[in-house]
Amino acid sequence: MATEGYFKRTAFGLSPVSANADICESIPMGNVVRVKISQDRNYEHLKKFFALIAVVFPHQDTWATIDTFRDKLLCAAGHCEEYETLIRGNGKMQKAVGLRAKSISFAKLGQHGFNQVYDNCVEVILGKILRGVSSAELEAQVLDILEGRKAA
Repeated sequence: MATEGYFKRTAFGLSPVSANADICESIPMGNVVRVKISQDRNYEHLKKFFALIAVVFPHQDTWATIDTFRDKLLCAAGHCEEYETLIRGNGKMQKAVGLRAKSISFAKLGQHGFNQVYDNCVEVILGKILRGVSSAELEAQVLDILEGRKAA
């Protein structure tokens, strides 16, 4: 029988969150159980990513839509995959290789990977789009959106 629950790391090990206390009580003392540990993605961090996109999008004029901008930013940050397509050139069809952004959905990317993607996007933004802006200034703009002081 499999049981799932949420646990909090403490100085003494993992302790069940109050609603899950009965999980541990149902295991006889001394029994060995198999545990699968996973850490859920931080939804607030995902909102921070979309606030970052909203801050930067108006400061570029290459991409017409925010969705295209997000996809190209993810590719520039290295979070992409190659794909093959056919294009017409010189009157005949030829293979071409393109890049498309990988998904950042909760099911496809864990928190550690998401942190890396976010940091890489910030590097691209500061190095190629908002040159001269510090990471602290960018962070302040993102927090203004998250805390409702500025519209997205």
